[in-house]
Amino acid sequence: MSNTTALLNKIGELEYAGRPGIGLGPYILGMFMDCLLFGICACHAIQWAQHSWNSDSWQLRATVVAVGIGAFAGTAFTVAWIMDLFAYNFGSYGGFVELDWALWYYLLETVVRTPVSVYFALRAYRLLGRSKILLAIVLPLILTSAVMAVIIAVAAKHMIITAVANDAQGAGELASDIIVTVSIAVQLLRSRTGWESTDRLVKKLLISATFIVIYAVDPASPLQKFFIWIPKLYFLALLMVLNSRVGLRRELENNFSVYPTQGRQTAIKVTTETYTESYQLDDVPSQHPKRTVAPLLRKVDETEELEGGAGSAKTSPQSSAVELR
Repeated sequence: MSNTTALLNKIGELEYAGRPGIGLGPYILGMFMDCLLFGICACHAIQWAQHSWNSDSWQLRATVVAVGIGAFAGTAFTVAWIMDLFAYNFGSYGGFVELDWALWYYLLETVVRTPVSVYFALRAYRLLGRSKILLAIVLPLILTSAVMAVIIAVAAKHMIITAVANDAQGAGELASDIIVTVSIAVQLLRSRTGWESTDRLVKKLLISATFIVIYAVDPASPLQKFFIWIPKLYFLALLMVLNSRVGLRRELENNFSVYPTQGRQTAIKVTTETYTESYQLDDVPSQHPKRTVAPLLRKVDETEELEGGAGSAKTSPQSSAVELR
C-alpha cells in the first residue's frame, strides 16, 4: 500500500468510521433512489417516444436523446462507484475521500443538467412574453455553472482553483434553477385553468425546486451524497413537461365545453334540394280546347339557417310554377 493510499485511508477512517450511518448510508440510499428514478424516467421516455417523437422538432428530439444518454451513463456510473466503495474495496475508507470518482460525477451532471436548464429557460422566456432580460440573466448563470464543472474536473489537483470553481458552480446552478422555476411557476399560477394535469405540473416543479435548493445549500455535508440522483430529477422534469401535452390534448378532447361559447353565435347552414315534377294532361276539357298544361321540371333550393345564439330558424319559401297555354 502506497503512502498516499494509506493517508487517504486514514483520513477516511477518521471521517466516516465514527458515524457509519450518516457517513456511508447516503451513498447506498442515493444509489437506490437513482436507480428508481431512472426506471421512472425510462417509462416517461417510452411514453414520449410513442406520442411525440414524430411531432416534436429535431432539436427537441436531440435534446431528449442526449439527456437520456447522460442519465443512463450517470446511473451506470453510480452503480460502479458504489460497487467500488463497498465491494471491491470493502474495509477501506480511502475511496470515500479521493476525487477520482467524484470528478466524473460533475461532468455527467453537467451533460444532463445544462440542456434541460436551457430548455426551461426558453420556456420561461416565452411564458414571460419573450423577456430578453430573463435570458440575459439566466443563460450566463447556466454557462458559468457548466464551465466551472469542467474546470473542477480538469484542475482537480489545484485545491484553491477547485474550491473557487466549486462555489461558483453551485451558485450558478442554484441561481439559474430558482429563477427559471419561480418564473414558470408564477406564470402558470396566474393563468391557472383548473385542469388537474396543469395544477399537478406546477406542484411537481415546485417540489423539484425544493430538492435542488436542499442539494445546493450545503455541498460539504455528507448527506449530500444521497442527492446523487439530482441529474435524474432534471431529466424527469423535462419528460413530465413534454408528456403533459398529451394529457392536455386528451382533456381538450374529452371536455369540449372548456372552449368559451358565451358571447358568440354559431351559424349552421343547411341546404336541401327539392324537385317539383308536373305532367302533361292529354285529356283537356273541351271548353278550353286551346289550353294545355306544359310539363315542367324545376329545381328548387331550400335553405335553412339556424342561428345557434338566437335559436331562430328561417326557411325560404318553396316556389313552384305551372304554365298554362
